[in-house]
Amino acid sequence: MQTDIERLAEVFDTLGIGFHRAVRADAPGEELILEAKKGANVTGYTGFVAEFYFHKDGSFDEVGIWE
Repeated sequence: MQTDIERLAEVFDTLGIGFHRAVRADAPGEELILEAKKGANVTGYTGFVAEFYFHKDGSFDEVGIWE
């Protein structure tokens, strides 16, 4: 069974939305960071960042969205 972080990464991959995975020392687990840049399938306002946080077991914790 896939964890939440694996499922979300698969959706982003399938849709061609760029992201990278990171582990921060001050975070409870891993995070997926979306850095939206205009491209073939990313439109609208630039300067937007969404960080999806997950617990060490891969389950979803919270999302932070900033400009």
